[in-house]
Amino acid sequence: MKHNVKKWLCTALSVCLLLALTACGGKDDAKSGNGTSASVTGTSVQSKETEKEKDSASGSTGEETAPGEKTSSGLKAEDGVFHIKTAEDLTAFAQMVIEDETDDEFKVVLDADIDMSGVEWTPIRMEGTFDGAGHTITGLTAVGEDSQAMFHELEGELRDLTLEDVQIESTEDYAAGLVVSFTGVMENCSVSGTVKGYDGAGGIVEGLYSGSTITGCVNRAAVESGYYDDHDSKYRGSSAGIVSRLRGTSEPAVVTGCENYGTVFGLCYGAGITAQGDGKEALVSECVNYGEISSATETAGITCFAPSGTIIDKCVNRGALAGVVLEDRRTLAGITVSGIVSSTKSAVFNCANHGDIDAGGGRAFGISGSAESIVNCYTTGSISSAAASAVGHASSGASINLWDFGDGGSAAEATLEDLNKTVNDINSGNTDEYFSGTYSDAVDDLEEHPLSAWTAGADGIPKFEWEE
Repeated sequence: MKHNVKKWLCTALSVCLLLALTACGGKDDAKSGNGTSASVTGTSVQSKETEKEKDSASGSTGEETAPGEKTSSGLKAEDGVFHIKTAEDLTAFAQMVIEDETDDEFKVVLDADIDMSGVEWTPIRMEGTFDGAGHTITGLTAVGEDSQAMFHELEGELRDLTLEDVQIESTEDYAAGLVVSFTGVMENCSVSGTVKGYDGAGGIVEGLYSGSTITGCVNRAAVESGYYDDHDSKYRGSSAGIVSRLRGTSEPAVVTGCENYGTVFGLCYGAGITAQGDGKEALVSECVNYGEISSATETAGITCFAPSGTIIDKCVNRGALAGVVLEDRRTLAGITVSGIVSSTKSAVFNCANHGDIDAGGGRAFGISGSAESIVNCYTTGSISSAAASAVGHASSGASINLWDFGDGGSAAEATLEDLNKTVNDINSGNTDEYFSGTYSDAVDDLEEHPLSAWTAGADGIPKFEWEE
């Protein structure tokens, strides 16, 4: 009897001890982080969790998963790829990326069109591949003081994705339709809606970094940015339909085959394709602007200020361009409006402006106010300005085969035979007649970017063979 009582007492004490340890959280309690939280996409989450809590939240059985096979809120990678089918999937993936503390590269494929209306989106940072697979995300909304976009930062590949009816706005920083800071390859993406930034805004990307390429992207969003810098007494804000800033520092950034249809306003710089650059040379080629572009300082159909050594080749502006005189204008900086590029140490080859230019009392140029070299370009748009130049001029390089085919221009002086003779001479290497030794850089550039041949347009005005 005494033996049974002793056995019963031991068992009871063991059970009580076990219950006490469980209530305290055991040895892991000091690491559980209870009482601290962080807000992510409008929900409160623990900043740290026990491994048991993580497994429970993700539906995991506690077994380790291979890299890229992470799970979150029921979303699981299949063969290393996350397949996004619903708004819940996309939100769960964003939550997982925000919480991720590894260096994993993610692979994502959209399997359906997604409506994100009514969902508060927080921009994500990720490395890897995001494949839209031709699908559309509608109603993405990201508004706040910090930089805003679908992706705050993306290093990798982004392709075949359409964003419709976005509402992107940063009240104190940068904004972009797709990516604020992009490094990698982007192909066949488009954005519509509104994109509004403080210091800068890009319909597709705000900052494009070294060695990166954007190809075949289209902006239909209204893009706007700007503020007045009281300290420097200057307007700030660079806006562009495709890329606000070219930020290449080691390898050139490339923007090719892109189109802008959206209206663009930048308080300092406003451009159809790229607004400005602050790094190494870049290439902007085969791009077209159809949108109305304006600025209180510098406006251009293609780019305002490109990095030194940039080449702008086979680009066309078809949108109306304007300089805006603000009622509360607080800077004496002059207004410059240019059909292709405003003022930059870059080379402009094979470009055409068909948009009307109104400089609002400032300076206006059919092609460029100041470029290193301007070769084989023409303008047809009307120019309204107190200080206008039909084509523009090269700051220190060559000005060759430049034509004003607008009203009262030089169309009657140009024959296809003469235009194409110049093209053939230069493309054949017979450059001595056109370039002096000081223009050797332009000659070298033309070896990789040959001049375009001319043909007769429907109205009898010459145009490039590759133009519509």
